[in-house]
Amino acid sequence: MEDDEFAPLREDELSSSIDFHHGDDVFRGVDEHASPIRIHNDSISSARGGNGPINENEVLASPERPLSQEVSLKDEAKPLSSDDSRSELELADNNRHQTSYHSNIPSGSKATVPTAESQSKENGQNDGPILGNEMLRVVYCAPDAYSVSRFSDADTELSEKEMDPTTSPQRTDRGELVGKKLRFDTLGLYGREDEQQVLKTCLAKVSQCKQVVFVRGSSGTGKTALCNSLLDSVKDLGGWFVHGKFDPYHRNSPYSGILQACQQICGEIVLLRNQGEDEKHQSICQELVSELGSEMPLLRSLIPGFSEAFDNSPDCEDEGDEKPQTQEFKARILYAFRLFFREIAKFFRPLVIVLDDIHWADESSVKLMEGLIVDRFNESIMVVGIYRLEEVTKEHVLQQTIAKLEALSASEQQFHFEQMTIGDMDINSVQQVLNYLMDGKKHDEVRRLSVLCHKRTAGNVLHLVTFVRLLESKGLLTFDAEQGRWLWDKETILSETHATDNVVELIQKDMLALPENVRLRLVVASCLGHSFKKPTFDFVWESVSSKIPGLQHTTMEAELLWLDGKYLELCGSYDKSYRWVHDRIQEAALSLVEAEDLSRLKEDMGTSLLSKGLQSRTIIVTASLLNDGPKATDEHSLIQLAEINLHAAEYATSVYAFASAADFAKKGISNLPSDHWETQPELSLGLYSSAVEADGCLGRFMDMHEKAEIVLEQDIPLQKKLRVFDAKVDHIRIGQDAADLLVRILEDLQCQFPRGKLGRVVSMFRETFRMRSRIKLMTIRDIAMLPVLDEPTQVSVMKLLDKLSRFAYVCEDKNMMLLALLRSVSLTLDRGLCEGSATALASMGMVIVMALQDYETAAKCAQLCLQIIARLRPKKSNGNALQKLCGFVQCWSHNLNTLLGPLSRAREMCLATGDHTNSSICIYHYLTIGVQSGRPLDKLEDEFRTYGRRLLDFEKVFLYRQLLSYWDYVCVLRCVSKGARTALPDIEETSDQSITEEEHRKVNSVETSVKIRLGSILGEHEVAGPLALETGNGYAKAAPGHATIMADTFWRGISLFAMARATGRRAYRNAARKALSVTQSWDAKGNPNARHLSHYLNAEDAVIRGDHATAEDSYQGAISRALDGGFIHEAAHANERFFLFLLHERNDRERALSKLDEAVRLFEEWGAKKKVEKIREEYQNLWPQPQVIIVANDQNEQLDDAKAH
Repeated sequence: MEDDEFAPLREDELSSSIDFHHGDDVFRGVDEHASPIRIHNDSISSARGGNGPINENEVLASPERPLSQEVSLKDEAKPLSSDDSRSELELADNNRHQTSYHSNIPSGSKATVPTAESQSKENGQNDGPILGNEMLRVVYCAPDAYSVSRFSDADTELSEKEMDPTTSPQRTDRGELVGKKLRFDTLGLYGREDEQQVLKTCLAKVSQCKQVVFVRGSSGTGKTALCNSLLDSVKDLGGWFVHGKFDPYHRNSPYSGILQACQQICGEIVLLRNQGEDEKHQSICQELVSELGSEMPLLRSLIPGFSEAFDNSPDCEDEGDEKPQTQEFKARILYAFRLFFREIAKFFRPLVIVLDDIHWADESSVKLMEGLIVDRFNESIMVVGIYRLEEVTKEHVLQQTIAKLEALSASEQQFHFEQMTIGDMDINSVQQVLNYLMDGKKHDEVRRLSVLCHKRTAGNVLHLVTFVRLLESKGLLTFDAEQGRWLWDKETILSETHATDNVVELIQKDMLALPENVRLRLVVASCLGHSFKKPTFDFVWESVSSKIPGLQHTTMEAELLWLDGKYLELCGSYDKSYRWVHDRIQEAALSLVEAEDLSRLKEDMGTSLLSKGLQSRTIIVTASLLNDGPKATDEHSLIQLAEINLHAAEYATSVYAFASAADFAKKGISNLPSDHWETQPELSLGLYSSAVEADGCLGRFMDMHEKAEIVLEQDIPLQKKLRVFDAKVDHIRIGQDAADLLVRILEDLQCQFPRGKLGRVVSMFRETFRMRSRIKLMTIRDIAMLPVLDEPTQVSVMKLLDKLSRFAYVCEDKNMMLLALLRSVSLTLDRGLCEGSATALASMGMVIVMALQDYETAAKCAQLCLQIIARLRPKKSNGNALQKLCGFVQCWSHNLNTLLGPLSRAREMCLATGDHTNSSICIYHYLTIGVQSGRPLDKLEDEFRTYGRRLLDFEKVFLYRQLLSYWDYVCVLRCVSKGARTALPDIEETSDQSITEEEHRKVNSVETSVKIRLGSILGEHEVAGPLALETGNGYAKAAPGHATIMADTFWRGISLFAMARATGRRAYRNAARKALSVTQSWDAKGNPNARHLSHYLNAEDAVIRGDHATAEDSYQGAISRALDGGFIHEAAHANERFFLFLLHERNDRERALSKLDEAVRLFEEWGAKKKVEKIREEYQNLWPQPQVIIVANDQNEQLDDAKAH
């Protein structure tokens, strides 16, 4: 099966086509006759030079370009000492002379490897072949081949004895001792007993509480090894241990460490299937698909190996079209990853997630890590974060996050927080390490060696291991078979080594002893990043190595690179993924090649990847490789490189990597010619637009505005500037400024608005009544005859109008909001249908309901809207339009119980497009209408628990806070305590800071409305009545047009009439009759949900008036209509009130008790246990008492005998 990293880009992932050429005309500007590369004194610093590796898991390639530079791999020699008798310049001249044959190789030809004799003759020497002590080094040569250049041992500091295998019988080609060796492979932890115990204690408590541990310390102190020591313990508990590491060279890559952990999980799931555990594999897949649903495509696009692991996941495309930079998209990513880890944790407990080097993580990754930690619904996990203390300042986002998590743990106790600092080892611990490495026995002599090693390494674990490896490889620490012990000489070690803080230098010296093909493999692997897949490495290696004719391909030695775990370790067995054991080792591998040569190597690697074509997962890798390559000078090559950077920027934006997107866009802009707006307008527009969007998302508003102004100044059609306008609008902090900018843009597009507040008010009223009249006259046929709007400018106008309407709503500019909506509807009816037409008609229906209470015309809007949905089948606006219709329009013309199904479908539609905001609104409508329609309380409680969790996942605190009141209402009626909002937190106090002051007022309005409703149902009118009198129709003003206004008005009326009868106060009676009048007007307009309400309140009013006949008829009518509509709870309550009327006003005890029995039956059917208990307790004297028959013991025995016979 082909690796998924080489999946071609879809057409919609490319902004423009690129003509990639192969040959001498591509990426010119490189000297084909360059001299060999010099070896510098500071081998490490020169090797880095800002050129880091490229992580092949990120993205992909660029046009193939010919090799035109020599790139040398550093030889086995040590860096030149400062007292060397020859200068670097002399060395360079000598090497240039020795390899001058490269300059004569024509383009496209193969380089030949000169023999030693021929090379000697070229140099004017007749001393025989240059063999023996000479070193080999790999160099790139022009244009399609590599060659091997030779130079004498005078250029090195290695002695003849060290280099000649015949004079060193204890050494192999790799410089390792034959016979007994130091036991590095099984070396454990020493001096970390206390820290290990802390980790094990935390692991043991995972089942009780989520554990969060941060391990900090300097580089090389063994932080990762300490955390990895949990692996066996986790396996013993039946859990999973996954490890992800962030790459220092790709700090702008989002989620890289978390994605590695997810990839490892996917690999383990694949292994389950391959090992025959099909039942468990299928169970995991089915559960994940069921829970994730529409978020599966999002995770499939982000997590490598996801498709292979969950091969039975639905094959659907991600229909979400929201911009990745929006808060909606951020919430969606967090939601998807939370669900993923929750489901995995269900099957493998505990789930231990180790995130290494989080000081390199980008801000998005840190925020995602925080989101996973504070997830209230995933308790069986342990998150371990590892970071370097010296890399994290007080201002660092990681430090701020850790402080926040520590405070949150102390205040809310959602999880246990632990942080520990790891230091260097003391001499005793160093001695323990050396004792084990040798033979596990204690030797007094080892103490002196421990002191020496501690002096040289300061007890740093990585430094120590590297130093001891070097002693072994240099023969300074040897095993004497005759004596049966290890030997060393302190004075020799002191003279041959020196103290250094640069562990990279020591690792590099160790690598220099490897065969050259293994060293080159290390360099290529280091350029691929901290982790990579071996198939990808093999592909690149095949291209690189094929151009080195003299390279020795020792397969066994090369394979040891993958197997011995010295430099690289396996991190994904199913897909052969590898990662560097430590980033210092990767840095040392990079330092094997000079900085200048490294850029040429990366150029060739990028070209190799590009030969596969543009790939969806490697576009960023390819662009980065080519950007790090030698600078092109000809215009054609620069333009092609700019196009590649544009693709990389757009892909980075699509995966929320805005820092990377900004960098690629900036790099692409720098490659454009001076007259690019005239010669490359489309490419220029794409790069600048990407830069504007990325800078805005990163908060670089000055840079954003500067680039935006450059675009807006150009003489190009306004339509092409809309992307930049859109980005500016999204990131203007003051809502009114954004609305004003939108108005100016729309006016430039010939969509005019009246000037001044008064003009807008007059226009708004005039156009509203005109539009209502127009809609009244329209038919379904009229909608069917409308064309589909496909003119780009008009489609853009519709989108801008929708945005203007939302901005005006935020600014509380109702006039502008309505004008924008009216323009949208008018454009639809005049020009044709488009994506936003259905939403515009639904919103128009809402306005007609709220402002005009014209339910008939609003119902017509709903019909037209549904017709548009059926015709166009819009993806995103579908669910948005339906939630508006159900919650604000159709609820006034359709039975509420018939809307629950459409609301469920609307919620699923919104989820399918990643629209969490409208999905959350659907949940709110569904639950509140479910409460109002008399849905069984036990089902409601389950749904509140399920959907309440979703709202918290979506971070919709405002909606959640409102629903808490309804949830408490359900819990009270079911005799369940508030704490039985099982598994969901009570965030009433902690969430106050998450909502605005206006939202807080609305929450209070909902709470008051629900209290009145609950008090009325329970008969506590002395509480509900005064509240109803005080608040009046305040709820209707707070939630205009919403379905819940009907319930609020009705239950206020019940309590007000009850208090009017009890107190005789006119204020209660007048307020109650206002509620009656409102319900009667609804009934008169054909509202099916108000028929029983108006009858019920009319009965209450008739009782006060003394019109008993009317009261009795109205009670009967209210009960029958309520049952017909499915409003079981209101039928039950009407029976109770009818019972009181018959008992006290009619003095008809028999009929009264029958109504009371019916009330109890209906309340029980509804699930209102609290109400049933209250009725039975209050009216227990009215029911006949059961007779108790006492039977004597002898009679009992006679009865038992009779039964036996």
